[in-house]
Amino acid sequence: MRDEAKLGEAIAAGPRDIESALTIYEAAMFSRSEVAAAGAHWVLDLCLGKRTPFSLIEFLNAER
Repeated sequence: MRDEAKLGEAIAAGPRDIESALTIYEAAMFSRSEVAAAGAHWVLDLCLGKRTPFSLIEFLNAER
């Protein structure tokens, strides 16, 4: 829902130029999603990578 709100704000800021609003919105969205994608990749490798199940067991047993 946050993304939709940000898109609405971008369009409201420049309602006559939707393409520019989309470009601004997409730039912000892609920078946020890059961080999330990196985290998701790490978790997928932990759970489904070549070292599974050992990597997951080590993670769960690690002291924090």
